[in-house]
Amino acid sequence: MTMRNRCLVLFLFALMLSALTNVSAQQIPCITTPPDCTGNPWSGQQFVTITLPNGCTVTLTYRTRISPCGKDVALERISKQPGNAACNLLTIQQLVDEAAIELVRFVATVRGVRECETDWRAFRGSCFDEVEEVHVGTVVVSYYPCAEAACCWKTYRVCPGDPVSVVPFGVNSPAQPCPKANPPCVPVCEGI
Repeated sequence: MTMRNRCLVLFLFALMLSALTNVSAQQIPCITTPPDCTGNPWSGQQFVTITLPNGCTVTLTYRTRISPCGKDVALERISKQPGNAACNLLTIQQLVDEAAIELVRFVATVRGVRECETDWRAFRGSCFDEVEEVHVGTVVVSYYPCAEAACCWKTYRVCPGDPVSVVPFGVNSPAQPCPKANPPCVPVCEGI
């Protein structure tokens, strides 16, 4: 294993370890007070590093559940990979929207979608806050739902393919206001 690969593995391990400590201490609104299907628990935290369509690479912290209400994913944290200029071209709203779509695509691919399904939902807090964190001497910019955030979701139509097709579809949650409309909390549900 080259020195560069070792450094990358060490960085990703530190990032995931930090996610376990930071995110679990926060109140994620869609997990602590789900809007429906309250008898269907969420999975433990999971992590995936993905590249968004514009080339921005992010590590996502998320949970999943399958319930009578749908196949759900809950986006808990987005961490931008250091030095990736493509990420700076996206607003927080665009970053959250694109991350949600790619997260649904990833989970649907892993589960093996065999036919078109219209009951996939991506949950998020109603507003996110940008936080700079230091991991192994590197500054990482992460986005978390704000503490007082409500919960909102968008429904998607997911169809098999290479890549899996994910298109906004059907019923979405009502737009939820961001309790702190001024920075640092940024509303991310208005476009739903």
